[in-house]
Amino acid sequence: MKEKYMRQINMRTIGELKTLEKHFTDMLEQGWMVDKFGGVIIRYRAVEPCKKQFYVDLLPQITAFDYPDNELAHGYRRLCQDSGWEFVTASKQIHVFCADEDAAPIPIHTDNKIQAQIYLKACRKQELFSYIMFLFMFGLNIFQQLFFNGIEIFLNDTTMIVFFAFLFISICYLWTLGYIILWYIRARRSAKLNLPLPEINYRLARARRIVFVTGTVAGAILATAGLALLFFVGIWVLQFFLIFFVPMPLAMAVIMLVKRQIDTKPRTRKANRRRYIIASVAVIVIMFISMNLVMRYMFGSIGSSDMFDRNLGDRPVITMRDIGIYHEPHRTGAIVNGSMAVPVNYTYWESSKYGGGLNMEVHRPVSILLSRGLYNRFVNRIDRHGIWSENWTITNLRPDEAIFWGADEGIALINNYTGLTNRLIMLCGKTILNISFYDEGTDMNMAAQAVGRLWEFYEN
Repeated sequence: MKEKYMRQINMRTIGELKTLEKHFTDMLEQGWMVDKFGGVIIRYRAVEPCKKQFYVDLLPQITAFDYPDNELAHGYRRLCQDSGWEFVTASKQIHVFCADEDAAPIPIHTDNKIQAQIYLKACRKQELFSYIMFLFMFGLNIFQQLFFNGIEIFLNDTTMIVFFAFLFISICYLWTLGYIILWYIRARRSAKLNLPLPEINYRLARARRIVFVTGTVAGAILATAGLALLFFVGIWVLQFFLIFFVPMPLAMAVIMLVKRQIDTKPRTRKANRRRYIIASVAVIVIMFISMNLVMRYMFGSIGSSDMFDRNLGDRPVITMRDIGIYHEPHRTGAIVNGSMAVPVNYTYWESSKYGGGLNMEVHRPVSILLSRGLYNRFVNRIDRHGIWSENWTITNLRPDEAIFWGADEGIALINNYTGLTNRLIMLCGKTILNISFYDEGTDMNMAAQAVGRLWEFYEN
């Protein structure tokens, strides 16, 4: 038995609206009459197959702040009905009309220049602005990841997955933005020459929509998977809940409530705009409060070791006793991460009441090439820090020093006031060790033996 209704995703641009006329005709021949036109979803109802001609048009006077069934919209529809067109449905500006196949209704637009200007204005205000804003947000995130993290995005599955999800979505948006800009240039030329709107290749438009929808959905699934991974592995559970499960749905609920009020009750444009402003302020306040709670949780009374304590399992660590410091640790902590690209990725630290302690990071990617890239990233970051810091001297390990530590190569940070090594970044095979010492009583011979045991564990 045939379903009464069917829905389709609609991701057409302003320039592709005219392709809906042929699409609606084809759907009606299959027994589906367009019933409701939404921003993203088109609903059809089952009817007897027949042939009709459709006309899709924009009413420029209607905005997002207007009640959609106001007198202006009704007057426009009556004018079109008097011209022989039957009103079907509408979504804000977009109106759909139909007529019998053999009818000859009066064209709704007789001035090509005016029609082109209406579509160009809608394209500027709606599509170009929104696509550029989306690309800016995604692009800014990608830039921040590359600028601040660089190859370090591979250290964590979440950052890696989200980065590539945003990159994938950005490519889809960029392609569609270029498509829109090309149509806009052609439409402007048509307006100047008083020609009809440029025709859109039906198959090309369909291919663009398929790629855009599938690419965006795939990117969204990747991003969701990355965030879900962040949640389910138990890292930053409260932060994840505060940032994603509370403010986002609440913000969307506020926006949808305002939209529903605008669409269901007649009000002036000024009153509706005021509601949007209030809703936007509410969303900002919600985000600010949630982020403030996260910051208080992360840097407030709860110590970082309490937040990140993890089961290290059989992962080797270097303790204060291993480097000749026999004070009992006052605090210890560990972050166990890891990703598909860097399966071994963890941090461990100890500190004593007397100010001593150590901090170590171990990274072991799946390939030598990635190990080299990460090692160079860590070294370059220290080099940049050393440019303005007068407390350290950064030196490359000499061959004999590298042998002493059992490393292929490395760098050392020497405290200019004490002359002692404060930090080492070393590479051995595919394993990277980044270790810092915070006690003048550190026994470097014992430390070298402990480092050697770590190399032996991973490289043998």
